[in-house]
Amino acid sequence: MLFNHRCFDLYNAGEGDLESLPKMRSLLSGVNQHFFERRGNIEIIPVLDRNAPKPINNGISGIVLAKAGHFTCHTFSQRDVAFVDYFSARDDLITDEAASEIEALLSELYPSARIVPCTENLGDGFGRQVMIESKMSLCPKRACAMIQVIMREIGMHELSASKMVFGEGYYDIIQPITESHISIHQIKDNTLYIDVFSCRDFSMESLVGVLDQYLPGYGYRSITRGFELTDKTL
Repeated sequence: MLFNHRCFDLYNAGEGDLESLPKMRSLLSGVNQHFFERRGNIEIIPVLDRNAPKPINNGISGIVLAKAGHFTCHTFSQRDVAFVDYFSARDDLITDEAASEIEALLSELYPSARIVPCTENLGDGFGRQVMIESKMSLCPKRACAMIQVIMREIGMHELSASKMVFGEGYYDIIQPITESHISIHQIKDNTLYIDVFSCRDFSMESLVGVLDQYLPGYGYRSITRGFELTDKTL
């Protein structure tokens, strides 16, 4: 388990399936019913169509944002790959059993896909995911400002407006970007979880520079996404 994340790369899922809006909606609905629905305060973001400068990078993104958790799936249909991320700040919802349930749902909807759990920094990949944890509180306004600075400093681009859910003592934000997403979850025990996920590599030095500006202390882990793709060029 990586900072309360479960991550999967889907290879050879089929271009048609990866472009299917009904399949993506079924995936989001299934995940919501399994993990988020009973917790309330949920935002299922309509499936987003990512029109990239190069058509080979086009795809769709599906996002569920919930109290102290999220699920995302970003497809690259012409590359025949998809990237899945499930996060929960609750240890009882980020178990091996939960991972197996997600894999089963993915296998049902994308039966030809080879599903590969992502746990390591393997070096040269198609993209990078950085998971950050900090024992502090950050107000929502400052969190939104940090997201904007991160996008600017690592060269990412807003896909749609950010979404946020609030509760007493917590908030959850996700910013869809053309490269995937950035999320921040502030939970009641003053723990902050940040996720920077991009379908292309970026400068860790630039990201760390932003984190140092906003957070007095934090830990992070970076993993490779799309390592098995033969064509990793954007």
